[in-house]
Amino acid sequence: MTDTPPETKRPTGSVASWFSKPNIAIALGVVAVVLAGAPYVIPGVQSLQVRQGLTNQPQILEDTIKKLDEVKTAEKQKAADIAIKANHDALYDDDRDPVLGNPNGAITIVEFLDYNCAYCKLSTPQVEQLLAENKDVRVVVKEYPIIAESSRALASYALATKDSGRYAEVHHAFMAAKFTTEAEVMTALTQMGFDAQAIATKAKSEVVQEHINAVEKLGTQLEINGTPTFIVGGVVVNGADMNALKAAIEAQRASLSSK
Repeated sequence: MTDTPPETKRPTGSVASWFSKPNIAIALGVVAVVLAGAPYVIPGVQSLQVRQGLTNQPQILEDTIKKLDEVKTAEKQKAADIAIKANHDALYDDDRDPVLGNPNGAITIVEFLDYNCAYCKLSTPQVEQLLAENKDVRVVVKEYPIIAESSRALASYALATKDSGRYAEVHHAFMAAKFTTEAEVMTALTQMGFDAQAIATKAKSEVVQEHINAVEKLGTQLEINGTPTFIVGGVVVNGADMNALKAAIEAQRASLSSK
């Protein structure tokens, strides 16, 4: 699952999505098309038959909506493939982005994350373990502050520590914490041995802010509306689904070994 900004948050779960008004309307349209090929029935009777049929066999409607969802998913992946190829360099080769794991790893995971994202916090130790077990993998971090008002400040502070060589340490500390004020962030940085004021100044610099703007623009182009979102070899993995992420890594590894 992913965290999304409040204004874009949607109901989760297949049942909620199946029985949303747009899907019901589409499904009824499909049923109507099917019935169009049937022998003529008085319209009122036909409508009653459709309602009775769906009441007695709701699985028909569920199956229809499920197929429509599968088509939508396939179309979304196709659009993602095009967008990923068009933005390849911005995704994989932006030197401003922090890298976790083996910086020269043959397999690259791009992760869009937010320090106010509950699922990002949940997945962070799992990603850390994954990197420990897969020495040929690197994670390119895209600081994507979309969840809360304080997200951008946290992303800025984290990026401001990149040149110190201690970004990973700060990253994990920020994911483990729940800051409520900027003063708490400054205190945490001081306790870690940083010159907090110098980091704060750099965090507000044009260089850091332009970097975040570029990531936000990239995320918009890729239609990423929740975090964490992982991209591996063109495959998009939404949420803290480690099994799906591991499968994408294995697929990418197999693809590279066959070349």
